[in-house]
Amino acid sequence: MGTFTAESHAVDGVQVVRLQGSVDASTSTQMEASLRGHLKDGAKKLAVSMKDVTFMSSAGWGLLLSVIKEIRASGGAIGVAAMSAEIRHVYNLLGMKAFVKEYKTVEEAVAALK
Repeated sequence: MGTFTAESHAVDGVQVVRLQGSVDASTSTQMEASLRGHLKDGAKKLAVSMKDVTFMSSAGWGLLLSVIKEIRASGGAIGVAAMSAEIRHVYNLLGMKAFVKEYKTVEEAVAALK
């Protein structure tokens, strides 16, 4: 079981969510609470910083895909930013770029989403 935290703040109308630690079956509920909480609070644009994500299981990727679908259905947009080489490798293997755009930095994501 890994540790996980999520912090967030708004920048230019975009909710920046910084994920930290390991996202697995035991911590994915925390990720879900953070991301869906922003949607319930009315956020339409999310930039998800994955710079400090050390591991993401299929539970985490599946949850992210579910959030992507939900935010798009409400007319919103989402992007992921600052992935490590290991996380990006899995992102590419899973074909996630067909569903969510990757940005090199959070600042790039915010600029594109605002």
